[in-house]
Amino acid sequence: MLNFNFESKGYLVFAAENGIKALELVKQHKIDVVLTDVRMPSGSGFDLLDAVKDVNPAVPSVLFMSGFHDFSLQEAFAKGVDAVFHKPLALQALDEAVARIKAKTDRLWKMETQPAVDFKIDLPGRDLREAQASKAISLGRGGMFVAFDEDFPRTDSIVGFRFRAAGASAPVVGVGKARWVRTEKKDLGSTGCGIEFLALSDTLRHQVLEHARETKCIPYIPRL
Repeated sequence: MLNFNFESKGYLVFAAENGIKALELVKQHKIDVVLTDVRMPSGSGFDLLDAVKDVNPAVPSVLFMSGFHDFSLQEAFAKGVDAVFHKPLALQALDEAVARIKAKTDRLWKMETQPAVDFKIDLPGRDLREAQASKAISLGRGGMFVAFDEDFPRTDSIVGFRFRAAGASAPVVGVGKARWVRTEKKDLGSTGCGIEFLALSDTLRHQVLEHARETKCIPYIPRL
């Protein structure tokens, strides 16, 4: 069914019976997206993810699908997964994720209008570099970890963020979805949440893309 779904949209699809065969295809062809089960013969989806990122940290993007909830979203995004889908699969969401990955860089996270948000976060400093220097945020390829210790957003809520030092009337410079929320420190240090970028101001968008190119970072959303 998945093969037909993507082939009907004009994608060239390769199928593999296990992670070993999938890795061979990644090495032999120019693959943009790998969609894999977390549980499968001859290794797990995490094994395949690590092997794919060893070949190239940026391409292809890896998407997880699973009928189980026995792994951490924080771990999956930190290891470089671009999206996680639980079974039964929502095909529209899967199609949207693949379309986003295939989108041209000059359109990625383009903020056309000021979208409505469920929750607002004020980032320290006047810009992205100051916020990073404060250790309050950590950037990934597709999102960021934001450290704070109260008034947490709900998982999957739409979050707007702006820079605190720009003033109380400063506009929202970015919008994302809270993919996970950590309300207890435990062994990972700061509390906070992992936010996937949905739309960014032009300035912030260029800074994030430049950071990804320069650092060649593997995490899609860091967990620290």
